[in-house]
Amino acid sequence: MKLKKIALFLVTLFAINTYSQTEKGKIYLGASSNLNANFINNSIKDDNNGSQNTGKNSGFSISPEIGFLVIDNLVLGANITLAFNKSENNGGSEFKSSSISAAPFIKYYFSENKFKPFVSGRFAFGSFKSESTFNNNSNESKGSFTNLQVGGGIAYFINDMISLELGINYVRSSNKQSDNNPNNLKSISSGVSSSVGFAIFL
Repeated sequence: MKLKKIALFLVTLFAINTYSQTEKGKIYLGASSNLNANFINNSIKDDNNGSQNTGKNSGFSISPEIGFLVIDNLVLGANITLAFNKSENNGGSEFKSSSISAAPFIKYYFSENKFKPFVSGRFAFGSFKSESTFNNNSNESKGSFTNLQVGGGIAYFINDMISLELGINYVRSSNKQSDNNPNNLKSISSGVSSSVGFAIFL
């Protein structure tokens, strides 16, 4: 009888903790990356010359975010994304870029278990700066961009406060250079990206 009472108590406690993970009124703190962190060396290889290093690429992005659960499982918030990229080759050319953007976001969690599927969406406004160098001659450009991201994923709650999250998103971006752009040229890209991050519920 005592074992049954203990088991019932543990199940009830677990249910309460699980429910309290994403309940109304909590503050959401998170951070994610779109998994594009890279440090890559490029090379070519043939039968006559063997292997030759042709350059390297590196890049990283991170998105800290804060939100509020307005109802159970629904987060409304905002995030800032910082991204950096650099590429260089042995021919003497180098390209560097950095960007910053801000976005409102919405995220909804399903289920009351440790594993919670979720859907999310955000629309970002940002600016970028790039610099290309070749034979000691450099060219700098600046511009603005928008970024739409919608998708979903799965969150694993390691306890009633912290979750690890993996997502798949459809992304559509529009970039426009602000200088040396008399024809108002825009660059538009779209595709699928993955993200990994964590969240804290206070």
